Amino acid sequence: MPAQLIDGKKVAEITRRQIREDVENWKKQGNRAPFLQVIQVGNDPASSTYIGAKTRACNDVGIDTGTAHLPDTISAKELKQEIRKFNEDIEGYQNFEAEYPGCIELSAADYAEDVSNLLTQIAVRRINNEF
Repeated sequence: MPAQLIDGKKVAEITRRQIREDVENWKKQGNRAPFLQVIQVGNDPASSTYIGAKTRACNDVGIDTGTAHLPDTISAKELKQEIRKFNEDIEGYQNFEAEYPGCIELSAADYAEDVSNLLTQIAVRRINNEF
């Protein structure tokens, strides 16, 4: 089979439209909008750009967002406490993105709800007809 070019912008547009429809349907069923909480540790410009793009993408599909800015002097223990606090504060509708310097190490269990896994979760839920 010959190689086929894929139009990434078109695929992204279709994907966003489908997610927007899923979110609208979710809210029409009386559910609260999904929420993305971003925790940015330090002020790395690349992380800020990434967070801005992710926030715009969420807004485009109807996902609410919030960003917490923490100093790069925060310890891993304190960061874990902040993550736990965010997870407890919202009623199970929250995913979060943790952007932090490489000097802070967290185990997978510390950020099991990290939104980096969100697309996989959405794909699995769509396959299982949970939307």
